[in-house]
Amino acid sequence: MAGSLQSNAAIFKKSNYMYVAPMTPNELIDSSMFVIDFVSRKFLNIGFDPSDNFKLIIRIITSSRHISITHCFLKRIYSFMGNILSMILDTPDGNKNLLLFMDEVNKLSKIIYRGENNLVIESKVEDGCRKMLNRVDLIALQYMEWAVFETYVGKNTFVHPMILQQFNQISDYLKLDFKRGKNIEEMEKNNTKSQRCIVIKL
Repeated sequence: MAGSLQSNAAIFKKSNYMYVAPMTPNELIDSSMFVIDFVSRKFLNIGFDPSDNFKLIIRIITSSRHISITHCFLKRIYSFMGNILSMILDTPDGNKNLLLFMDEVNKLSKIIYRGENNLVIESKVEDGCRKMLNRVDLIALQYMEWAVFETYVGKNTFVHPMILQQFNQISDYLKLDFKRGKNIEEMEKNNTKSQRCIVIKL
């Protein structure tokens, strides 16, 4: 039994670890970007997701990973920021990890990585979607609190209704064009200039 365990450990050491990246996130409309740490390529984006009914989302993204969080989840992080910074700045206690908060979509926990306390935001519904923030990242995130929420409120109050209005106008226009002819061949039978323009648009 001991021999088999040793052989398995040797095989494990020789095997190469292959990193599997999470799915590429959807591009956001009218996205605003805040720099958390430019050297580590950590950014916070606020924008509208066209694949989710133009829902306004907040996304923390790096070159290899990303995590989408809600407005309420970010507010909860800021409300705990004092306690979070106290734990992160404290001396690491062995390998003790601590779950701080969890909702239906994401969970927030404190872990020890390379001898330092870090905050991890992880998705419960998407595999591989998580982000680790150190003390420098958290302090930078704290400094931009006012700008982040002002941007979120402005987009949600003014930009979101405008995007929906423009989308509805485009949809109504396309529906009107298709009502003029059942198909391309039928529209080409009409020799009027206006009908020819419609064919070019389609």
